[in-house]
Amino acid sequence: MKKFITVFIIAATFFVACSDDDNKAGNGTLKVNLTDAPAEYSKVLVDIQGLRINVNDADTTEGKWMDLELDTMGQIDLLELMNGVSIQLSDDEIPAGYLSQIRLILGENNQLVIGENDTVDMDTPSGQQSGLKVNVHDSIADGETFSMMLDFDAEQSVVDKGNGSYSLKPVLTVIKD
Repeated sequence: MKKFITVFIIAATFFVACSDDDNKAGNGTLKVNLTDAPAEYSKVLVDIQGLRINVNDADTTEGKWMDLELDTMGQIDLLELMNGVSIQLSDDEIPAGYLSQIRLILGENNQLVIGENDTVDMDTPSGQQSGLKVNVHDSIADGETFSMMLDFDAEQSVVDKGNGSYSLKPVLTVIKD
């Protein structure tokens, strides 16, 4: 009986020492900012409704989508975000691991202002359902702060369809800080 108890105590000690707590990757912080390059319009208003990332934590090989908490939401004039000016979209804690993609989700309130008062609604074929996907392909370590800038190119993103109608087909680039 004493041998059984001794073996049981040794086995229990071994299992406690090998617990998952030692293998967890922890968390990092992801900071996402938004900026723009110049365009020929008076305003390019985009309706930001969400930000999602695809990240693999250290315990999995398959990524999972996760919504980030937005610091800035709603209609934003991209042309106010030029020449080094940016706004923070999110500063959120995420699982440490491999960040493969980020998706910017747009709402329906996207508009173009031409001249003084000519405001035109822009349809956004792909930005509202699945979001605008941008590849990141970088790792975030435990305790690390990973900062990135989403450069939303308004000039290339606005498409003149003729007859006074426009669509927004966003061109985004990730700039890692």
